[in-house]
Amino acid sequence: MTFPAKRIILSSMSTTIDGHLKPLRQRAPASPPPTSRRVSIDRCVDLMATRYQWADTTRVNARDYLARGRFLAFCNARGIETVDQLSNEAVLDFIGDVRDRVGVSRNTLRRYRNYLRRLADFCATTPGFENPYFTSSAVPNAPKEPRRRRSDALTHSEEQALVAALVGHRRDSLIVRVLLACGLRVSELCALCVDDVKLTARPPRILVSKGHRDMTKSGVDRQVTFRQPYARELVRDLEAWIDRHRPASLHPDLFISERSSSGEPITVTAVQQMLQRASLRAGLRPIHPHLLRRTWATRLADAGATVTDLMQQAGWSSIEMVTVYYAGSEERAIERVAGLRVES
Repeated sequence: MTFPAKRIILSSMSTTIDGHLKPLRQRAPASPPPTSRRVSIDRCVDLMATRYQWADTTRVNARDYLARGRFLAFCNARGIETVDQLSNEAVLDFIGDVRDRVGVSRNTLRRYRNYLRRLADFCATTPGFENPYFTSSAVPNAPKEPRRRRSDALTHSEEQALVAALVGHRRDSLIVRVLLACGLRVSELCALCVDDVKLTARPPRILVSKGHRDMTKSGVDRQVTFRQPYARELVRDLEAWIDRHRPASLHPDLFISERSSSGEPITVTAVQQMLQRASLRAGLRPIHPHLLRRTWATRLADAGATVTDLMQQAGWSSIEMVTVYYAGSEERAIERVAGLRVES
């Protein structure tokens, strides 16, 4: 009596399995990608995204630049519907239109060039999409323009206004003047200890050591001195700060937080916020600590400091950093070069 029951159970199980497998058995094989270059640019972008495994953001950006907007309107006006109808002449006309007539930004023009090159490379390396009239080498490069210098250094009037706005704020005034006189990074300033300040040396100096919280960016110890016109008054005020006015603290740090009752060291965020309040009080643009470092480098370079001296005092490991931080005017450089007397 048990055998028929087993056959019924097995029969129902096979029916259930067949029911689950039936959709799988009826699934149609995946259609192969098209091998003809007579496809739309939008479809070609999808094929490129699949081959190169683009992220969703890159896929959307490529579609916006190639299959929509200005390029789509340009193709519709020229009667271009498929990839095989593209040509180098059409691409050059489009680049010229958006650059001269529309006047897009350099970044937008660069993205158009990049995506058009990727499209041309895809067509050249995909069987069936070859188009000798559309090549990536025909997409013009962006002309290099002279780098526009930003006002990355405080002017003399701004520097004086910032220092004057902190008169009466002993600690904050010391912090700003040390940054302007020594060119320290804000992390280096916050990690300074009392023993790092050598005011009795001639000339007076500050030791910047990697041993304090690994604060040096380059990992190299260095000694920095005070630039003019801050040297004399700054040495005097630092001596008074260390001997009499520095709050009592169990920490050896030079600058102590005013909001901490336990004498905690000052933080980078606190220095940034203090500078923002000081610049607002002085009626200046928002000032950040690194702007004072750029001002220090610019003042020393204008005064005649050599590149080697700047690299050693600032802790830079490459000469390129000097050009990045120097924010002097081109007119002043032209006047200095024109005034040089060179023996023939």
